Amino acid sequence: MSIQSFVQFLIEFIVVIWFLAAIANKPKRGELKDKLSDLVTVPTVYNKATDTIDIDLYPRGSFESAAQGWRDWFVTPVAQADSTIKEWFRNLQEGVIPDGSHAWKPFNYFILLLLLIGYLYADTITVANTLVSYGLIKHLEEALTRYDIAILFGSLVSVVVGGIIANDLFGKGDFSDWGLKANSLWLWFAKVTSVFLIFSGLYVIASLGGVRYGRLAGLEPVSLAWLEQNAQFVINVLTFVNAGLATALIADDGFTKGGRILALACISILVVFVSVIWYLIGAIYGTVVYIVDVLWRFMLGVGNIIFFLALTPLDEVVDIIKSRGKK
Repeated sequence: MSIQSFVQFLIEFIVVIWFLAAIANKPKRGELKDKLSDLVTVPTVYNKATDTIDIDLYPRGSFESAAQGWRDWFVTPVAQADSTIKEWFRNLQEGVIPDGSHAWKPFNYFILLLLLIGYLYADTITVANTLVSYGLIKHLEEALTRYDIAILFGSLVSVVVGGIIANDLFGKGDFSDWGLKANSLWLWFAKVTSVFLIFSGLYVIASLGGVRYGRLAGLEPVSLAWLEQNAQFVINVLTFVNAGLATALIADDGFTKGGRILALACISILVVFVSVIWYLIGAIYGTVVYIVDVLWRFMLGVGNIIFFLALTPLDEVVDIIKSRGKK
């Protein structure tokens, strides 16, 4: 056996004897057991009013303060914000989302809002092009040159809107709120306008189709000229009138009810977002401080074990020396 191997064997033997001597010390082993038991059985719920935990190098008060501070600065404000947003939601919901028998009405209001936005866009296009024709504006943005959209809303879409409102007023439809309103001048206006939109929109479609047919069929110049003049009238005047009247019919339901539905949708997304953040913060609050606490206790337990194995035999040696000195 070489000297190096012998030295290694001797060191390993001394370490084993050292650890056995430490483990054989029953009083010290009992103290270690008590310390480890205290670290394992520490409550994970922080409550300053009831916790009286006093363990060396274990900063229980700091963990309690961290948990309370996290709750005060993050969890509680987010919970209050969530409650406030839900209160906004309930206030907007009143009068917009009816009982179960009319569960589709919010969707109807949203469609009317989209139609209203489309009509306002079509009205803007018509007005802008009119100003150009009078020389008051020299240049239009590309979005305002789409006169085909204005024609579409002043013809086909106006027929659809007129039919929906007429069905609510004269039939048993429930798409808008016109059928629920009491007799008044506005109700008479809505009845006349809805019927007008149906026939006027159909007339626009027929006039534009007539021009196309006349060109394809090769009608006489006089007849074709009349058709083209009529088409110019419906494009420049009638579509604008139809769009304006349809805007007036759906403005109330589209803007007030549809706008609130849109706001409810946005708030719903906000509520979901805040709720997710709230629960994430709650999860962080419930885990981060706890994890740090557990890791601290684990390291403290490992430290106690290391000190027990390393220092207990030294205490025994000191005790032996003291006992011999007294003799």
